[in-house]
Amino acid sequence: MTLTDSRRAHEAIKGNLKSELIDGTEYWVSIDRDSQNPNDSEVYLLPGFDEYILGYKDRSAVLKPEIAPLIVPGNNGVFLATVVAGGRVVGTWKRNFKKKGMELRINPFESLKGRQEAVIQEADRYAAFIGLPILKIDFTEKER
Repeated sequence: MTLTDSRRAHEAIKGNLKSELIDGTEYWVSIDRDSQNPNDSEVYLLPGFDEYILGYKDRSAVLKPEIAPLIVPGNNGVFLATVVAGGRVVGTWKRNFKKKGMELRINPFESLKGRQEAVIQEADRYAAFIGLPILKIDFTEKER
């Protein structure tokens, strides 16, 4: 899609959107959205090449600049799967398939205090989608 096409599309749906200024940057969101900040308890395990990260040139709204190298180690264009909590990237995760199920490793970049249970629930949701039981979930703090 070209920039011109994107601008036309934005104009066509602008009546269903509202503008919000977050940290000095203008964002457009649905007029149905209740608040500027996502629910802090919402947790998602996203794949490495998810639009949540790749869809934006400026990722600072969801990813602290100092954390960016941790999700693209070696700056080689290969994005790791991310843990998103409260709308922000807070870690990475990996799955390892075994004969009887899978193991997950969660690598938080910051404390997951109060969110660890939500991460486990999201992992259970993912396991149900894949159709395999979780054999083990390991939370390992990532060194920076």
